[in-house]
Amino acid sequence: MPFEPETLQWPDRRAIVLIHGVGSYAKADYRKLQSALEAAIGSAAWNKIAVYTTLYDVFNDWVAEKIQCASLVAELVDRLKFHFDGDALGKVAAEGAGDVVWPILSLDARHALRTAIVAQLQRVVLDGDRAGVRRAQQKITIVCHSLGCFHTYEALCGIAKDPRCRLQPVEDAVQFDNVMMFASPVQLIRSVSGWLGRLVPDTDDLSCLLGTRLALPGELNLVGRFVPSTRRLVSITGDLDPVGGHLMRKKLDWAYMDIDGQESHVEAQELSGPENRPTMAAAIRMALQDKKGLAFTPDNPHDWVAYVERNAGLVKECVLS
Repeated sequence: MPFEPETLQWPDRRAIVLIHGVGSYAKADYRKLQSALEAAIGSAAWNKIAVYTTLYDVFNDWVAEKIQCASLVAELVDRLKFHFDGDALGKVAAEGAGDVVWPILSLDARHALRTAIVAQLQRVVLDGDRAGVRRAQQKITIVCHSLGCFHTYEALCGIAKDPRCRLQPVEDAVQFDNVMMFASPVQLIRSVSGWLGRLVPDTDDLSCLLGTRLALPGELNLVGRFVPSTRRLVSITGDLDPVGGHLMRKKLDWAYMDIDGQESHVEAQELSGPENRPTMAAAIRMALQDKKGLAFTPDNPHDWVAYVERNAGLVKECVLS
């Protein structure tokens, strides 16, 4: 079934687009996240926001492809183990990161996700137009998590370069107010793709591999000034989250997304049990147990809902600014 973007009637001039990571989500799976966002923003303001729950149904296809390319996935995880260190924690961290990163090995899934996100963003902007909100007054916030951050980054880079998408910040006056990325693996994927080389299909198609380092999506105006696709790119991760580029409070330069112009927040995370490498390994394993990728558990350092709850003030500031 082809992707159908959600369309909504805007109650005011604000919209939020939620873009999840690995997992087969249904609308009901967003309820805890939406409750956390409403608590952070406040019910009065929340009720004036059009909230889009982006859903893409390709996960089952990914599972089939993962089985078919088992040797490539194994090589991916082996490369990650080497860089995460060779102990038990490094192994389980590599397996967790591999679960997030491996869909880059599937060209069809990668393209399908990017196309879906572009279509949803086009619909959001058109819904704002339909509500009579001028482009300059449309306050659109994208809130993404984990692998969803990568697909969002690739989509934003793609629309900034492709006038056919009609979402360019200069030509089409579309500039997203905020892009909030929770536990972004964009730098992780850049590094892994470089290590795997030709094993990753069509690397020329990956914006995260262009240039000497990651760059903000955007375009040049007529006088040569760079105009980013978002007014504010906010990166939020934790110092125990390997997908977000940290392990046991150690920053991993090869895995942490650090884009010139981004606003960076690294929170001090805590485990409910003793803070040691075996406990951390158990927490990551718990996060991997649910094959849907939801696993909203208190000890999961990669939990989207917990990130929003712990950063409620920042979320409110971004959305309502």
